[in-house]
This record gives sequence, structure tokens and C-alpha cells, in this order.
Amino acid sequence: MAGSLTKRGRNVWLVQVFLGRDQAGKQIRHRHTVHGTKEEAQRYLTGFLRDRDLGRYAPPAKMTLDELLDKWLKTVKPDLAPKTYEDYEGNLRRYFRGKLGPVRLDRLNSIQIQEALAEMAAQGLAPRTIQYSRRILGQALKQAVEWGLLQENPVSRTRPVKSRKKPPRRVLDEDETRRFLSAARQDRLGIVLELAVGTGMRPEEYLGLQWADVDLEARTVTVRHVLIWRQQVDPGRPQWTLESPKTKSSIRTIIISPGLVEQLRSWMETQRERQESGAWAASSFVFQTRAGSPIQRRNLANRHLVPVLRAAGIEEEPDAPQHRRLTLYSLRHTHATMLLRAGVNPKVISERLGHTGITMTLDNYTHVMPSMQDLAADQFERTVYHRDGNRYSDGTPGSVCPCCKRPW
Repeated sequence: MAGSLTKRGRNVWLVQVFLGRDQAGKQIRHRHTVHGTKEEAQRYLTGFLRDRDLGRYAPPAKMTLDELLDKWLKTVKPDLAPKTYEDYEGNLRRYFRGKLGPVRLDRLNSIQIQEALAEMAAQGLAPRTIQYSRRILGQALKQAVEWGLLQENPVSRTRPVKSRKKPPRRVLDEDETRRFLSAARQDRLGIVLELAVGTGMRPEEYLGLQWADVDLEARTVTVRHVLIWRQQVDPGRPQWTLESPKTKSSIRTIIISPGLVEQLRSWMETQRERQESGAWAASSFVFQTRAGSPIQRRNLANRHLVPVLRAAGIEEEPDAPQHRRLTLYSLRHTHATMLLRAGVNPKVISERLGHTGITMTLDNYTHVMPSMQDLAADQFERTVYHRDGNRYSDGTPGSVCPCCKRPW
């Protein structure tokens, strides 16, 4: 039997193919709904018949998406870094399992997945997050095809969804930054916050920093590891690990200011004195607890960042949305924003932040671009017309500006 196409609505077609009878004599049919044109439905039917004739047809599985994801995660876990595995598991749980998890694989279609991606966009998630999530689910369903549980991967028929443009994040302005750094120097761990503002490093990068990564003579800190804390761990396994950054661009050397060098030198002496006196346990970490272990990000935020902000007179907006709250990551964004406004080359800023490319930097800080346009125009005028203070670019003396006719 060649199969049949039945119209079920506007651009909705039911494809049916008779596959024989079971032991009880009941007909076995393959049924599939195509949302598209009749030509698309015919292409699906033709492809199905070809696969059936070549022996590549796999009967639809009764397995749910949740069951597939459990099996897939178990198989890929040995090949993934622990942090990557946690990212995969958490991503699938947050964005797909709740709505699509109970759906049987033979009833899972591209429209359901497309709707899930659209919901992520409506929540304001970044396009990179949506695309990353789509890719993870696609890998799991691709494995289902290879296992013979699915005829085709429904993710392949979806398209990436652009999310709504996020409003700019809250950062400290110049006056707030000065007050913040002044207040930080009165805090026991204020040096950590000062390094965050002065380098733009991620929290997991500066909290995992070791003295072997710091060269005070060369004025550099090098990111070689990230500190990962785990809420659920196996018995006997440490709660934290030092792991390699996920991207090559995150492994980088950052030049620090002379003032920050002096602050770190003073901190090194303080740490050495406390270790020698027995007040602190020995540790290779730049920032440590009294027991010698690294500092937890949550403790740094709650016990030090919040009090320093309060001491600096920097208040958060009541009931502020997530992007308007001041967090440890706000210090990283403050560093990047201030450098952009100062006219530093975005390529240099991208390298300091450890971005995979300058495009990521510009995309994340588009709200700073208008002020950079003003700066660029001012610098051009100074370069062309005010090169020697009162001379044109060709060296001819002049007493008025050639464009606006105003005195120099």
C-alpha cells in the first residue's frame, strides 16, 4: 500500500501507511500529522515509504521524553566535564521537562518544541541561552533517532527564536564606584570586591585565584581555573573543585593597576602573618577562609557585597527586577562599562573579560554605544582640528575653528 494523505485542517495533513496485521489480526498503521503544505506532507510520505522499503523504519517508541533524557544524560555523563553535565541537566529540567517531559516520543512534534522555545524568548532569555538549550535537546533527540526510537529529529524542523531585547543591567556610575571602593577598604574582604571592579573577572575566576596565578612585579593576574561549588555531592567528595574554564578565551592574563598591586601586596602580607600565627590555615588561594578553603560566592555577596553597598550609600530600587539588582556580576559589568565610556578599544575589553569574540562584548554593552559615539566625534575633532592646540591638521596656524568659526 502506497499510503494516504488526509486533509485535517488548514495546512494540516494526516499521513497513514498500512504496515500489516498483528497476531490478533488487528491492522497496524503508521500515522503522522504534518503541519504544512500538501507537498511537504507528500515528501514525508515518500521518505517514510523509502525508509520502510530499505528496512530503516523503526516502530514508534512508547518512551516519554523524560525517560529518554534520563537515559541520554546517563550515557553522555562520562564524556562531559562535571560543570558541563550540570549545565545540560539543569537546562533540560528548567526549559523542557516540565511541559514536554511526559510527552511520548512518538507524539512529540516540532510545534511543541517551537512553542517551548518561544516561551523562553518571552521570558527575556538571551538568544545564546535559547540556542544553547535547543542544541542540547537536539543532541538528545538525535541520539533517539540513532537508537531507533524516532524516525526523525523534531528539533531539526524548528528555528531559533530571537528573544526580546533585554534592558541594560544596573551598574555603578563613576561616583558610586569611588564610594564603593572607599567603603570596600573598610571591609575584611574588600580586596576581593576591589579586584572584581578592577579586572572584570567572573566571581568563579577570582575566587579560584591562587598566588601562583599572580605576578605583582609584572602587574598581572592569570585566569587558569574556575572555582565550582556543588550543592549535591557524593559522600567523601569535596564540595568544591578547581576546573579549567569552558572556553579558551577565558584562559587569559589581565594587567592590573598599580593601586591594585599595592592592595594585593598588602593582602599577601596580612595573609602570611595570619598563617604564621596559626590564626589561618595554610592555603594557596589568594582569598581564603580561616580554615584555608576558598570563599563561597554566596557568602561573599551576602556578608560583604551587601554591607559595602550599604556603607557606600548605594541603595537598590525597591522590588527591582533581576537585571536591576546589584550583584557580584554587576562589578564585572561596571568594569566593562567604565572602560567603554573611557574610549578603550572594545577588542582590549573583550580580551580582559574573556569573551569568545568582540561581537559578544558589543552585544552585551550596546547601551553604552551612544556615549561612545559622542566620544568618537570629540576625539576626531581634536585630532583633525586641534592637533597642536591651535593648528589645523596640515599645520597651518589658525585662530578660529574652520567648522563652527568659533575661537579656539
